[in-house]
Amino acid sequence: MKKIIFVFSVIFVIGGCNTVKNVDDASLPQNEAKNRVEDALKTVEKIDDQVELTEENGERFYVNKKFGFKNKIPKSFSEVEYFPDDIGMFMKHNDSEEIREKQKTHMDYYSVEIGATAIENTGRTSDLAAYVLDKFPGYSLEYYGSGVFVDERDNDYAIRHYFFMNEGRSNIYEAYLRVPAFHYNRHKEGFDDFTKTIQLF
Repeated sequence: MKKIIFVFSVIFVIGGCNTVKNVDDASLPQNEAKNRVEDALKTVEKIDDQVELTEENGERFYVNKKFGFKNKIPKSFSEVEYFPDDIGMFMKHNDSEEIREKQKTHMDYYSVEIGATAIENTGRTSDLAAYVLDKFPGYSLEYYGSGVFVDERDNDYAIRHYFFMNEGRSNIYEAYLRVPAFHYNRHKEGFDDFTKTIQLF
């Protein structure tokens, strides 16, 4: 599994003077929109022909050309790892929270993981909700925009998933948060904000 650790001072020097204009991709033909997105991003690290890390206006992005998506890398995550076959990425960082139990206070240390992936819609499913319910039978769906959230419990961990599809329904995209269930509410809003940074091109 490939891994890179960002050196913040180097990235700042590389991207500090880069100026990017906002582009309304919805008003452009697909190929032109893709080119404009790629031109607007300054490459920080090229992982392979399909994946690279970029910087735009001081923000870091993971860019996946194979499946045509990019997502912001939150500043609290310094390390990015990659799934095989260029299907996506995930990030981890250690966090802590002060816990008070039986009139005693202690720090609880734990790991937070967030990822974004894509797969080809080989089954040509057109009903995203049915696809998600088939993967998570018995769970409730939360609709947002053109996608759906579903909250999964895996022993002591809570996993929040967000699924959506591209316009041509050729790919299915998933973002996820994995965190100890006790700390789920502390990170839910931040993850939901992360899903809003995912852009297709």
